[in-house]
Amino acid sequence: MSLKLVPLVVLLLCQSAAAESPRFLYQGWLGDREIYVIAPPSEGAKSAVTFGGDAIFEHEFCDDCDSFVCVFARDISFAVPRIIGKQDEWEFKGHKFEVAERNIRQRLFGREISGLLLIRTPPKAEFHWEPGTSQNYYLYSPASGLLAFSWSRASGASVVFWSQAPVGFGSVSD
Repeated sequence: MSLKLVPLVVLLLCQSAAAESPRFLYQGWLGDREIYVIAPPSEGAKSAVTFGGDAIFEHEFCDDCDSFVCVFARDISFAVPRIIGKQDEWEFKGHKFEVAERNIRQRLFGREISGLLLIRTPPKAEFHWEPGTSQNYYLYSPASGLLAFSWSRASGASVVFWSQAPVGFGSVSD
């Protein structure tokens, strides 16, 4: 290969790596445009949390060296210890979480996923971006990551989002 082509090849490889950064898509039940995308930071790519393809939310992710996996953005406030064990409740960055149910089995993508946790925010939890949010639920396992999440507002409105892939945001490998 000519030395003149080396910078071009390196540039193309870097662009390809950035294009392959992880993105986790979650589909809401109210329509095709109701898609929530969680894109954690990765080498060569910026992080993002978007809704409907055009609403970009301020967001924060935990670092790889943190003892928690987390994403904080509008309408979603999720944090779970990387090693959860039998822990039933925790607090991270002022947000409280508790395990509502353990060992849930769910059939998704043609396979049964077991060992899921239903994690919730305590009732009437107050969040820094929207005090009206009353309850959030997350269906999570360390192996499968975040497979679904929902929130219910004090007004009675609720929304549920399901992962569009067998592994969602926040999966941790052993």
